[in-house]
Order: sequence, then structure tokens, then C-alpha cells
Amino acid sequence: MKGNRLYLHWPSSDRNRLRPGLADSRVDRLLCGQLHMKVLILLSQLLLAFAQIRDGNPWTIAPDGKSGAITETATEADLKRIYGEQNVKDDKIHLGEGEFESATVLFPEDPMKRIEVLWSDAEGKRFPKSVHVGGIRNAAFPNKSMWRTTYGITLGTTLFELERINRRPFRLAGFDFDYSGTVLSWSGGTLEGVFGSDGTKKVFVRLIYSEPAPPEHRAVLGDGSFSSGHPAMQKINPHVYQMIFVFRGRP
Repeated sequence: MKGNRLYLHWPSSDRNRLRPGLADSRVDRLLCGQLHMKVLILLSQLLLAFAQIRDGNPWTIAPDGKSGAITETATEADLKRIYGEQNVKDDKIHLGEGEFESATVLFPEDPMKRIEVLWSDAEGKRFPKSVHVGGIRNAAFPNKSMWRTTYGITLGTTLFELERINRRPFRLAGFDFDYSGTVLSWSGGTLEGVFGSDGTKKVFVRLIYSEPAPPEHRAVLGDGSFSSGHPAMQKINPHVYQMIFVFRGRP
């Protein structure tokens, strides 16, 4: 006591107990620091995964399998690392005419992200032999996908857009059978050099008309070959509903 004043000396630990806000703030800082570290680790893992994608876009597939999200040397382990193990599943897919084959399916429940990968080494799940984007051959189905390829071609790209990119008309199969709407030849246009032709095809592109189809579509039905410049094709202006990438770089 000095004069009329009384001085109390509290141990620092006791003073902190009398100030709960101070202790809480230290806990908050600790928790925030731990959370910050976890976020940094997650971001670094994502950056490492995307760094393996040569063009930096996880939703692009190159026709030659040399770059993009999925290359000719990819493995199922790569896909799990890039897209998340929970988004990569094994399944059997329909190839047409009642034929099924085992495949790896990415995002099986999300139509915007779903793709199917068939392997050259089916046991080791290495080296894709083909990658399937889309395939619901329903004229009323709103074909859309986050996956795309050269020139931004994706599900929903129209015949008019393909003609513009190709710089000339091309030939495609008639509609309403198993392989209906498949582009048979790019007729020497720009896309022939990119997607290939005949026995050297790198990408199979298939189109379907939208509903309700005008009566003119009956002129391009069946197992035949039609020019995209056919008046009926021009009238219905079909869109891409499936792309199949074929990689031949591995056995």
C-alpha cells in the first residue's frame, strides 16, 4: 500500500484467466493457422496435378493424345490424382449393337463431366485406346459437356458451326440407326487434318437432330451417306451428341 492506494500483483496466468477473450483469441489464431496450412497443402496438390496437364486445361482432349487432360500415356492412377479418386469408377459401357466393354468412368453421375475411358492395357488400366464423350442418342436430350477438343468443338456444336470450322461441307451417315449421324468424311476440309479420315481417324464425331424435327428430316434417315449441304441437313441443323477419341500410340 502506498498512501491511500492498494496495489495487487496477480500472476500472469491468473490475469489471463480473468481475461477469457485473450485465451480464446490465441486458440482462434492457432486454429486459423492450421486451417491455412491445410488449404495451402490442398492447393499445392491441385497445382501439381494440373501441372501434369500440358495445356493447363483439365477439360480439353487433344485429337492426337499428345497433350490435354487425357493423353495416350495416361493411367487410371493419373485420372484419380487429377480428378479425385471419388470421381473415378469402374463400369461396363455400351459400344453399340449390344456390345459392352469394361471401362473407367469419370464423374459417372454428372452428365456435364462424364467421360468413359477404354484401356489398351485393360488389366493395368494404362494407355487409353479410346475416350468417349457423350453418347445419349436422344434427339430431345440437351447435349452439353465441359469436355471439348480442338476449335472448342464439344457436345452441342452444330452442323453449321462444323461447316464453318471445316471451311466446306462434309459427309455424314443418315439418322435413326446404331451409328447414325457419324461424320464419314471431312471431304478434305480443315478438320480432316485434325480428326483424320477413313482408317486414320483420330476422332469420331456423331450428330443428332433436335426435337421436334421438321418433316424434312425423313429425307436423311437410314443407312446412307449424306452431304451436310443436303437441304434437309441444312433445315434440321443437327448437333454433336458424341465424340470418340481413338489413340493408337500404344499396343
